Amino acid sequence: MANLPEKQEWIDGIYQLETSDPVVGGPGGVSNRQAEQLADRTAYLKKELESTGEDLQAHIDAADPHKQYAPKANPALTGTPTAPTAAAGVNNAQIATTAYVMAAIAALVNGSPGALDTLKELAGALGDDPNFSTTVLNKLAQKLEKEQNGADIPDKAKFMANVGLKSAATRAVGSAASDIPDITVGDGRYLGKTATAAAATKLAAARKIAGVAFDGTADIALTPANVGALATTGGTLTGQLISTVADALRLINVGYGAIFRNDGSGFYILLTNKDAASGAFNSLRPLRINLATGDIEFGHTANASVLQEKGQRVYSPNNKPTAADIGALATTGGTLTGEVISYSPRSLRMINGGYGAFFLNDGEKFLLMLTDKGNEKGDFNTLRPLRVYLNTGNVEIDQNLKIGGILYEKNQRVYSPNNKPTAADVGAIGADELTGIPLPYPSATAPAGWLKCNGQAFDKAKYPKLAALYSSGKLPDLRGEFIRGWDDERGVDASRVILSAQSDAMQPITAGWTIDDQTTDTTYPPSGALYFNGMGTVNYDAGSDRTSRGAKAHFDSSRVTRTASETRPRNIAFNYIVRAA
Repeated sequence: MANLPEKQEWIDGIYQLETSDPVVGGPGGVSNRQAEQLADRTAYLKKELESTGEDLQAHIDAADPHKQYAPKANPALTGTPTAPTAAAGVNNAQIATTAYVMAAIAALVNGSPGALDTLKELAGALGDDPNFSTTVLNKLAQKLEKEQNGADIPDKAKFMANVGLKSAATRAVGSAASDIPDITVGDGRYLGKTATAAAATKLAAARKIAGVAFDGTADIALTPANVGALATTGGTLTGQLISTVADALRLINVGYGAIFRNDGSGFYILLTNKDAASGAFNSLRPLRINLATGDIEFGHTANASVLQEKGQRVYSPNNKPTAADIGALATTGGTLTGEVISYSPRSLRMINGGYGAFFLNDGEKFLLMLTDKGNEKGDFNTLRPLRVYLNTGNVEIDQNLKIGGILYEKNQRVYSPNNKPTAADVGAIGADELTGIPLPYPSATAPAGWLKCNGQAFDKAKYPKLAALYSSGKLPDLRGEFIRGWDDERGVDASRVILSAQSDAMQPITAGWTIDDQTTDTTYPPSGALYFNGMGTVNYDAGSDRTSRGAKAHFDSSRVTRTASETRPRNIAFNYIVRAA
């Protein structure tokens, strides 16, 4: 629950609830509109009263509440005070302004036949008031003193009425009879903003009229269906329509009338003439049903020998349906658009050329079975071209298999002469990977795709891989050459680069022989490649007759190594070739 929002403003006129108004609560709801307007007025009056009370209290408390007025006692007027000018001839306590006095004097002077020289004439001009000054002072004494803050007002009630203040301005807020009531939501004397007016409680909850909800917010429209009727524009009857007259139903369209009639013995469809749809029926009888036997008679048809139903000829021995008419497959063949289910192990047999082929489901395997020639409708033979195990899907083929397309195994194409594996596929080194490696080949002619290492030049554009290894475009000449491993900083064959040639050379062959003055055949034998070739006496000095024993020594390297026309190791001759790619 919430309080009504209140605005401190004066509302001209209070809204009158109408019988057609809906019950709508909440802020701005029509049911709370009167309470809101009254609450707004009350809040406005309360604000005005509080403001007036505060102003009056401030007026009373002020030392000089009427600063714009002079005091009644001994007023000290400043500036040019003015007052209403009394009419000529007025004689009362009203202040005589200079204009009034001047007008009176002028009238007196103008009315005098001579000079205005008597006090009596002046007194007459002033209304014959011998106490004119006192009169003026007495009138001034009747003015309110601002220091009194209204306390010197003789009739305060009349004063409040004159300034438009009612008695509520002096009342307190409370529950006494003379107090201004403090309105709360639960105050039964007033209608709360969110409460429901007594006159609107009947529509506090929506009701239904003929099944249509009505909450008072708007008119409702009832349809024939709401009251269980059939619309004149047509509709559907869900129950029985009973007529006890002979001509129960007449259908009219395009100038013709068609009548359903039950004459107690037969049911008829009767027709009217053109443009007499509401008139009597004619002699045509297109349909008659015998009510006792149910027999049907047709008459007056364009072709009495043909029976039709919904514009289509009825099937009969004279008008047999085709297989397509009844959704069947003709014996001459056709197209099935749905599944064919067979509970027979032998489901489909195809016969041609004297052979029979059929599918067999033995509960364990699905097989393609064949018959012998001439026994196409008989039993199957021993051939098993296809066998599929139903629980695993494994396939067995007992006969030769010829595939015109591509064969796959687990989504990978099977290797065949038409799909040879690469060296990488089978974990081998491909021929192209051997490009540039000299290989000994036991034939004088290099095989296709290979070149002899005979110093020949090759086409670098044709063999880019070979050119990457032999950038000169020329193969080394390995005819009659040995291949020596590159030193690669080992220090055995230093200062060599790859593909550099090296001439033949021989390691030094050493020998030793000691010569001494020998007097006998005993000598010091030579070593190494030297040997004696006989002993004898040698005269070393021709001028001397001195002789000593000596020996002839020969040098022969074969005594240490095998010799030939060149220095070589043991070897077998091969033809060096390289892969060209």
